[in-house]
Amino acid sequence: MAGDKEKQAKAAFSGILNQLTPDDRFGVLRFDSYVLSLTNGLVPASPANIATAVDRINGQRSSGATNIGEAVQSSLKALSHENDRISAVVLLTDGTPTVGLTNADEILALANVSNTVGAQIHTLALGFEASSQLLERLAAFSGGTYRFIDPDADVVQQISDFYGEISLPLIEDLEIRISEPAYDVSVPDLSVLYNGADITAHGRLRPGGGLVRVEVEGRSSQGSFSVTDSFTPTLGANCSAQERALALSQIDALLDAARAGTASTNDTEQLTDLALLYGFVTPYTPFTLASGDHLNTEGPPVPPPPEEPLEPEGPVEILVNAPLTGLTLFAITAALAVLAVRAVRRRPPEIEE
Repeated sequence: MAGDKEKQAKAAFSGILNQLTPDDRFGVLRFDSYVLSLTNGLVPASPANIATAVDRINGQRSSGATNIGEAVQSSLKALSHENDRISAVVLLTDGTPTVGLTNADEILALANVSNTVGAQIHTLALGFEASSQLLERLAAFSGGTYRFIDPDADVVQQISDFYGEISLPLIEDLEIRISEPAYDVSVPDLSVLYNGADITAHGRLRPGGGLVRVEVEGRSSQGSFSVTDSFTPTLGANCSAQERALALSQIDALLDAARAGTASTNDTEQLTDLALLYGFVTPYTPFTLASGDHLNTEGPPVPPPPEEPLEPEGPVEILVNAPLTGLTLFAITAALAVLAVRAVRRRPPEIEE
């Protein structure tokens, strides 16, 4: 990461730190060929601690090496004792793993073993040279989200918008059950519901219909809750749009399973059949010309060979040694080949009934 892209990434993560509340805690990691903490673990989000972290971020220099595996492992290890909090890792990179573990399956296995608190891993791919498939899989297996960041657009605004979507968790351990006469119901897998998010479930209704029962369970700042309601579906005159919406939700769920490496052969066959039947383009369904010939699209661009990593300039002096109290956002920043932020909150804020 270099030039204007590097400056924008630094500004974006500095902006995230400045959005923390006094009850938050945070930490910063730097990594390229190796991982270095820029804070003394998790520290309170006081103005002084945030200012020190921002100075540390701005003082880093980029290197050509990218040790994603060790960075993710270190971040999850730091969260391993946060059992009473909502934990998340936000990882931004513009490259591919070149140091340590470089095989995607091995990195995913390491993350799975290290993720003892069920932290969500949110991943941001900065530019077309980032390892998008690995980042998508990291997000999918942990229940996080993946986002492509366009380096030619406003990087600061894109990352700020993304963080705004995950900065305020309301409900965790969310579970939704929809019973007969509804069937083949597809509900998004959301372990945490954030402020402003919505949930759309798609399904089918048996002939004759009737009352559909919906159960919602989860945990808010007020403790565990369970809500039950019911409704009578109305039949539209033309259900083709609803059928396509159902097919698309099923395709999305199957693609998530494929990225996470949990899809079976039957799953990929079902994905292909649905995509061809309803005309959706997926990695499993190539374009077909009018002549019947297949049109093969180009693969992702091949990243340039990694540069030799810079020699470290010596240890970074840690100025902060604060008690670990309060709610937390644990931010990791990487050494500008990669930046990452991880967030932890003790409990979701209260929601209005």
